[in-house]
Amino acid sequence: MGLCLVLVMSILGAGQAAGQATNMKFSSGSSFPLESDVPSSWFATLREGRIGWMRWGIYAYRGRHVKAPNRTPCLQLATLAVSPGGGGGFQSDGRCGRVGISAARPILVNGGSSEQRRPPGGPVSTVDVVGIGVALSVETLKVQLQDGSEETIHTRVITQAQARASKLNLFRYAVIAKHRDVCIRKMSGFDSEGAELLDYESICL
Repeated sequence: MGLCLVLVMSILGAGQAAGQATNMKFSSGSSFPLESDVPSSWFATLREGRIGWMRWGIYAYRGRHVKAPNRTPCLQLATLAVSPGGGGGFQSDGRCGRVGISAARPILVNGGSSEQRRPPGGPVSTVDVVGIGVALSVETLKVQLQDGSEETIHTRVITQAQARASKLNLFRYAVIAKHRDVCIRKMSGFDSEGAELLDYESICL
């Protein structure tokens, strides 16, 4: 997956995030519950999917030991790479951020997998997923990836049911899933009237 070194979180306000990562191997792949590593019983499933040989899921939960916890959501991205033999590798990436307080502070979680295609020595194929959490006022994202390509993404609002399940205020999120490394080089966020609320940059290694 793409590696990013954060350079500038925002020109409108400095961001902060607390992270955690989990890696493990196991013998059963397709039935493994991706939400098993969410560190809270109060969480909501935002989206789940599959890209190539990898299952993924993004979950929202309420952060612990933080000020204004209902306005400090955490995102957990869980990925499961399933091999043809049924085994797989599980990873999770959790980050928290105060998107309910400042529109200029996004949450980013990332997970991916690479495998070598047959025959032995063939090219390496990669799948990658990035989850993004932003303030309720950020309706559109313009994203530039490490290869120079640009995308415009319309964010989604968590539902009232998801907000109740996670004990969080409403916020918005987006997902990028690609059959290649994904690293966000630059991201801008805009409200419904086109005013820029978020300006994020990073160095892609």
